[in-house]
Amino acid sequence: MAQTTSSQLGAAAIAHPSAGGGGEFPAPVPELHHLNMGHDEARQEGSTNGLHHDDDEDNDSKNAPSTNKDSTHDSTKDSTKHSTNDEDDLTFPDLPPFLDNVPTAPLLRLKLAKLLSHDAEEEERLWQACRELGFFYLDLRSGPGISTSSASSGSKRDSAHSSSPPNPSPETKTNAEERDSEEVKGEDRVNGPALLHDATALFHLGARLFSLPTPEKELYDFNSQGSYFGYKGLGAGVVDAKGTRDGNEFYNVSKNDVLGISERLPAPEVLRREESRRLLGRFCEGSHGVVGVILGLLGRKLGLPKGRLEELHRLRAVSGDQVRWVRSPPPPASQQHDAKFLALGEHTDFGSVTVLFNRLGGLQILPPSTTTTTTTTNNNNNTTPEWHYVKPLPHHCVVNLGDALVKFTAGILRSNLHRVVPPPGEQAGATRMSLVYFARPEDEVVLKVLEGSGMIDEEKEKGKRDGGGGEKDGGGEEEITAKEWILRRALGRRAGGDWEKSHGTEGARVKQ
Repeated sequence: MAQTTSSQLGAAAIAHPSAGGGGEFPAPVPELHHLNMGHDEARQEGSTNGLHHDDDEDNDSKNAPSTNKDSTHDSTKDSTKHSTNDEDDLTFPDLPPFLDNVPTAPLLRLKLAKLLSHDAEEEERLWQACRELGFFYLDLRSGPGISTSSASSGSKRDSAHSSSPPNPSPETKTNAEERDSEEVKGEDRVNGPALLHDATALFHLGARLFSLPTPEKELYDFNSQGSYFGYKGLGAGVVDAKGTRDGNEFYNVSKNDVLGISERLPAPEVLRREESRRLLGRFCEGSHGVVGVILGLLGRKLGLPKGRLEELHRLRAVSGDQVRWVRSPPPPASQQHDAKFLALGEHTDFGSVTVLFNRLGGLQILPPSTTTTTTTTNNNNNTTPEWHYVKPLPHHCVVNLGDALVKFTAGILRSNLHRVVPPPGEQAGATRMSLVYFARPEDEVVLKVLEGSGMIDEEKEKGKRDGGGGEKDGGGEEEITAKEWILRRALGRRAGGDWEKSHGTEGARVKQ
């Protein structure tokens, strides 16, 4: 029987540490003082969050993301084809440049504004990305004439002409029934510029969180109590079966907690403040709105009954959805250019959809039809898979699919292997920080092939004829709930955990 998460046990199940705290936010650490995600609206001094924002100006650039010449897709051409009339700014001028001579993943660049306007070509490109690579860029800037709404209130506004995101009234934010009404569709919760604004504010909040003394942060490591929420220290996780320690620290915040779905969990003072909780709540709602748009489109392409995927991922249902900050300090100088040093080991994501914000390189994916490098040592040929970097882009998040969607669709959709290594080139000496929203199925949802789609039925039968169990990882269906699946995998990656139980659909491959 799987362990129960804190989201089911309630806050009382996790002992509250007697940590000191209070007073002002700790001063921002120097290594993380430039944390802007690159949107003008994300630079505004927000009266609702009380956090400092970077005022540096971004310079326009024509540089599109580089790509491996042997890649299936040319993301540079793709970027040009779908650029706006104004010059695309695809660099972070306050950071060392990203190397242009490393293998770079061919992620398609999609525009949220086009998806919201139901642009048929853009929808087809999203479908392509989700079937072939499982990763794509999503430009969160608004386009002319695209009206998006507050992530909290659902009130319409033209984001293209607004200098800052709205500040929802307390009455609106606490009206749970209105916020999660069936009439408020996923796309009506989406405001790309506001999400960029909140992501920037959360980078600054994360910097303050990680600047706390390590003993204080460790008070909120709840691994021993069977929970994956809270803090994980540097080296407290493993990256392989040998038990090699990881090179990152992270902090997980439960969506159930910040949206008031469950009781509050113990947390440091910097996260207990109401302005911090409101900020985290807005980010959860905005990110979940993006996820809803993606799930709705995928459901239509799959031929599922209307709303089938969305109803497995309701915003205000108890689930393992969470916000995560990840901080990866640079390794020793001798290992900064060693791809064998892993801040985070290779894996597929546990849930359904991941929304990632980051500014430094280091994320790598293993494309399905990747080339390999063969070296000969003592007459032995050693074949090494060629990993491809994902270049961070201002104004964009990186979206990838997780194992739950592979299971729901009999392997039609793709959850791709990825890992984190030191950033390439001059960036290797910098501290890498990322912000993630993980959307997962509701706790009691059983991860099995969905019914009601002829396309999925056909794929399942095809898998059986090929000798598998209907999924492209070659195995049969396992009757397991999302709660059990996520907890088993998350705790299996901790030092002293069961590594074998941490595996997902790493062997899954979608036909090209």
